[in-house]
Amino acid sequence: MIPHLFHVVPGAHFQRMYGQDLNRNLYGLLESCADHIHWAGGRWTDSREGKGHEKHSAAGGGHAHVGAMIYLGDNWPDRYRQSLLTFNLHGHRANLDRLERNGSGYVARHEPDFLLANDTWFRGLELKYGPDGAVYFTDWTDRGECHETDADNAHRENGRVYKLSFGKPRPVHVNLAASSNEDLARLQLYKNDWQVRTARRLLQERAAQGADLGECHRLLQCILKTNHDMTRRLRALWALYATGGLDEKALMGLLDDGDESIRGWAIRLLCDCGAPSAEALARFVSLARSDPSPRVRLNLASALQRIPVNGRWPLAEALVVSKIDPKDPMLPLMTWYGIEPLVGQDPIRASALAARCKLPLHRNFLARRAVTADASSGLSALLPVLEQATDAARGDILSGILEALRGRKQVPRPEGWSGAFAKLLATHDPDVVEQTLLLALDLGEPRAIKTLRMIVADRGSPIGLRSRALTALVERQAPDLTGVLHALLDDQALRGTAIRALAAYQDSATPQRILSRYATLSESERDDAIATLSARPAWALALLDAVGNKSIPRRDLNATVARQLLALGDEKVRTRLEAVWGSIRPTSNEKTSLITKYKNLLATDQHPAGDPARGRLVFKRTCNQCHKLFDSGGDVGPDLTGSDRANSDYILENVLDPSAAVAREYTLTNVATTDGRLVSGIIREQNDRSITIQTANERIILPREDIEEIKPSTVSMMPEGQLERLTPQEVRDLFAYLAASRQVPLPDEAR
Repeated sequence: MIPHLFHVVPGAHFQRMYGQDLNRNLYGLLESCADHIHWAGGRWTDSREGKGHEKHSAAGGGHAHVGAMIYLGDNWPDRYRQSLLTFNLHGHRANLDRLERNGSGYVARHEPDFLLANDTWFRGLELKYGPDGAVYFTDWTDRGECHETDADNAHRENGRVYKLSFGKPRPVHVNLAASSNEDLARLQLYKNDWQVRTARRLLQERAAQGADLGECHRLLQCILKTNHDMTRRLRALWALYATGGLDEKALMGLLDDGDESIRGWAIRLLCDCGAPSAEALARFVSLARSDPSPRVRLNLASALQRIPVNGRWPLAEALVVSKIDPKDPMLPLMTWYGIEPLVGQDPIRASALAARCKLPLHRNFLARRAVTADASSGLSALLPVLEQATDAARGDILSGILEALRGRKQVPRPEGWSGAFAKLLATHDPDVVEQTLLLALDLGEPRAIKTLRMIVADRGSPIGLRSRALTALVERQAPDLTGVLHALLDDQALRGTAIRALAAYQDSATPQRILSRYATLSESERDDAIATLSARPAWALALLDAVGNKSIPRRDLNATVARQLLALGDEKVRTRLEAVWGSIRPTSNEKTSLITKYKNLLATDQHPAGDPARGRLVFKRTCNQCHKLFDSGGDVGPDLTGSDRANSDYILENVLDPSAAVAREYTLTNVATTDGRLVSGIIREQNDRSITIQTANERIILPREDIEEIKPSTVSMMPEGQLERLTPQEVRDLFAYLAASRQVPLPDEAR
């Protein structure tokens, strides 16, 4: 999904197409304010002419947008006023969005496309309304597009300019430069915003040249004070500010205005010329405590970042203890962006603030940032807060601490730990107890290791709790755990988790322990087993011997596994792989042959028609772990809901040859550890302490100190050979489910 519209606020940080924000301590980014996208998903190239054109056309034409205009002219019908138009490059059209208030921000609703060109050379670039209220727009007029270069025969000599008006066009002769200052001031009441903005610019230029604008300012003040239309009052406010007609005292007086937009803009303008005065800051704090408007609070949150760090604390404290809707699209994160630098400056004060925060997000982020800044002082400051907080607040703070400590080793226990540990364990909230044990594990608390091992071994404990306890022990590399993991290979509830965990522990007995049980494992557990045995050269040889003696079917090793085995860089493994499995097939002819084979299978009438309900079961077994469909599934690979699922050719190309065209964010990276393990997956996050890598089976956090080498590749994360493991009927069922327009019930639910 590539969003097209964002509500821009000073100091905001927005979601990115790739990678992390430059500030890795933000922990969350603002999303698009649109509730839709203008294409049907899939590869970005699919929205080009001729590739699924109808479905993309119905959604809006394509993902690439150029130019944007909110119509504020006076020629078009009023129903278009304040609507947003933008050109859709691949769709040869102009999209139309309707803007609605949503908390402190906006939501953009999809309206029918405004303009459809009958020329595939149409490439709209910019559009603006003019003095007559008509809209003027430019057309590049080319077959090229945003990814084209001179080498692709782009025509730089082409281009057209259009005028689009409603009704019978009437000429409008405008020469605002000849107008008096007073007439320019009165134009702030005009309906067409072209005149309004041009008049404001001319007044600003005249003010800069030293013109006497006294009467002009009086007119603008009159509009600001007496007009009942909020937009006209705002225009007067902006014109006064631009021409020097407002001092700090006047702006301060507007902080008590009855209109939330005026109060919000007064806050912003008080910060536009530099750091606000002490008096203004005091008023900001008062507004944060008492003003009910989300729009005012958004301006206060934005203002935080324009105040020197050492002067932010009073406003930051007032904002986080005020009433903020946790579902507001802007306020929670915008408030955090202003607070974040304070935490590194004074972790102790920030830790004390965590207990007073109204939002769980702020409690979590404050604790996380305090420990990230300095684990020792952050933990020491947070312990007394944890002892006094409610269980709900404890859970948020502990979650933040645990997130900050992920990937760290040998974290020293802070002073006062023993008393805090005992008090937190005595709570009646099981989630707080569990999080306390995990924190104790990070701090090397022997009692925590013993308790968590007991939980893992207790088959009467909830499976989820046992699984989390085991994952925590493995992630923190608790010592002497191999024996426990070997024993769990006979525990059906935790066998898959144990198989995956064994990859982290180098033990010569592990391959035989797993291989002796291979025939009894489920399909997903077999995938886990092969992934674990592919992690180390000696284990890989045992795996390949099992393939050679047919105790493991050759088809259970796909091309993705073979690539990981080769990435181990061991000559014995390479030789044995070629002997028992073969070489990786690079030829396109074999891929084409496979595609033809499955196309014929899907087209033939020799098998019953595909059943979408049964196909959902196949998808759940083979695809659901990595892909989301209809709001259910994993996030390893792309969300399939908006893809071209009904096109069997598209699905076959991607499943049978996934590395033919793979987006950068889904390419495989091989990470070698200092103890001889190879982890293959997608790097999801990295910082100076650790790397988070998503494998096909799990998400692993590797401390930097345990990493020997990082080897990027151009290969897709998606394994090859998925369809070869299915029966012909399962293939037909799967494709029937993928083509469904909406979620279908499982077979048992359909009865």
